[in-house]
Amino acid sequence: FALKRDALGRIERFKARLTARGFTQREGTDFGDTWAPTARMRCFRMLMAEASADKRVQTRQWDVTCAFLHADVDVPMYMSQAPLYEIPGDAGERLVCRLLKAIYGCKQASRLFHQAVREKLLELGAVQASADECLFIFRDGDDWMRVLCHVDDFAVTFTSEALYARVVAGMVDRFKITDYGGRPITKFLGVCVERDDLGHIRLHQGPYIDELLDRLGLTNALPAS
Repeated sequence: FALKRDALGRIERFKARLTARGFTQREGTDFGDTWAPTARMRCFRMLMAEASADKRVQTRQWDVTCAFLHADVDVPMYMSQAPLYEIPGDAGERLVCRLLKAIYGCKQASRLFHQAVREKLLELGAVQASADECLFIFRDGDDWMRVLCHVDDFAVTFTSEALYARVVAGMVDRFKITDYGGRPITKFLGVCVERDDLGHIRLHQGPYIDELLDRLGLTNALPAS
């Protein structure tokens, strides 16, 4: 069970997931490679700096619902039935589940999901950046679009609504994507994104700082520069 919070730290929704006990997996039998790239924060800051300096640049945020379930497992793998949801077998047989998708908890799930995202973005015409494996760039004449992936969170900047619509349509064909009603980025990887009337962007971690102070009993401490 987990809580999804917005940029102000308010509870946005309650989440529940069925997860596998990945700590019981055996290397070489249940999984091979587990490594998966994650976005560099300096790359995200670069995208936001570019959007802050150029009023043409718009920002969006994507989230993939049940992300890992969009990736197929690469080895035969079985899981015990979930407690309270067990289906009994005949004559005392113990039934188990064969996993077809990379369920949460599997050691290789992040890698398999990233491979699925990468394949789809390249199929749609993106170029993978050499400086950051999680950054994918689309070009259409003078227009461009950049997609930064961090597991199932995506930060997107673009200069053309038509290009954006084409890429989104292609991604939705493969993944269940939420773009929060087409509103600009407000929070990415715990960093709040605020844009003023002039289009300038400010990044901060106010809610995280408040949470940290509260946890340490320093909510009433006097501020110092």
